[in-house]
Amino acid sequence: LAVEPPEKDTMSQPPRNAKKPIMSTKFIARFAYMGALIGTVVLGIFTWSLLRYGWLWGENIDKNSIAYSKSITMAFATLVTLHLLNAYNARSQNSSILKVGFMKNPYLPISVFASLGILYSITEIGFFQNYLGITGLSGIEWSIILIASASIIVVEEIRKLLIKI
Repeated sequence: LAVEPPEKDTMSQPPRNAKKPIMSTKFIARFAYMGALIGTVVLGIFTWSLLRYGWLWGENIDKNSIAYSKSITMAFATLVTLHLLNAYNARSQNSSILKVGFMKNPYLPISVFASLGILYSITEIGFFQNYLGITGLSGIEWSIILIASASIIVVEEIRKLLIKI
């Protein structure tokens, strides 16, 4: 994001009032709702995975079970993917990703795809699996992670649309 081109209307905006705090209420509220969204999606994926592998509410979770291994791996991969996709949201507080464009900063998609490649590698290479206590994931599980993680873009695009109304 450090090499992101500036937004076109930046210089036409009045300067920030020096007497107002840098972190406004809107700024803090945005981070709070993004944090709540990220937490909800990750917890939802973790719980869904546990239920998928036969866990029932109220039961203890065996930390040596495939249900636990798959669930923590999916939660970890979802958390990383959410943050990588959220980098696209961070490019502009008010403008849609579609307006900002995907390729104006060619380093961002390269870094996101490289990071996703590293994430995929560490979930599939035995050394990293043992070191991190994670396991490999199926294509369906990766699809669920990507779809769930895309929610951060959808929700933020809706917010950007609503502030213009």
